[in-house]
Amino acid sequence: MNPFESTVSLDMQGRFSTPNTHKYSVILPTYNERKNLPVIVWLLAKIFGENQLAWEIIVVDDASPDGTQEIAKQLAGVYGENKIVGLRNCSYCILPNAGTGFEAPYREIGSWHTFMG
Repeated sequence: MNPFESTVSLDMQGRFSTPNTHKYSVILPTYNERKNLPVIVWLLAKIFGENQLAWEIIVVDDASPDGTQEIAKQLAGVYGENKIVGLRNCSYCILPNAGTGFEAPYREIGSWHTFMG
């Protein structure tokens, strides 16, 4: 059984495309990840899509010289700018907030979020 399909899980996460839907934000710090970024984004998009979850991936690029940010822009073109958000030279844009959540002075992030590293 898929744990995302249980009644308890659906009640917790909300139903897709309804007012009570939670949004999942994956914060992905990157540096020279040009080759890996499309793979991880595809995998995350596939899992979120299969489970009908609202999501976004925030790519925080720390001035990669390999073109990571350009790949993030291309991925935003494929998946949508509301799904893939690219931040350049912005490791300070999303700050832990004393264990109560995260502060993102530039925008709101989802109700469920995680850092991947």
